[in-house]
Amino acid sequence: MVEDDRKLARIVVRMLERAGYRCVTGASADQALRAVDEHHPDAIVLDVMIPGPTGIEVCRHLRADGWVGGVIMISARSSPADRATATAAGADAFLGKPFPLAQLVSTVDNVVRPH
Repeated sequence: MVEDDRKLARIVVRMLERAGYRCVTGASADQALRAVDEHHPDAIVLDVMIPGPTGIEVCRHLRADGWVGGVIMISARSSPADRATATAAGADAFLGKPFPLAQLVSTVDNVVRPH
């Protein structure tokens, strides 16, 4: 979970852990890339507007490096253009803030365990 809003990050992590996921958190692009290298997650929940390079740039970097884990982008900016930019960068899913926590869990489920 890469989100610079600590309160939202705590809430999301708590919900994902209740759903059976093990979570690692970060608040910046550097922390996101380091966490992927160190922990090899099945998926990453990535805020678009994080310090350093944006979440979009992080997603592009991960995909260019061949990372195949799931990428769920979250953002307060959720216009069709924002969603298209995330998809073009390699995101598997996009959720506009605010989103129902159950929807995030369902999205993670679908990205990690496709049906």
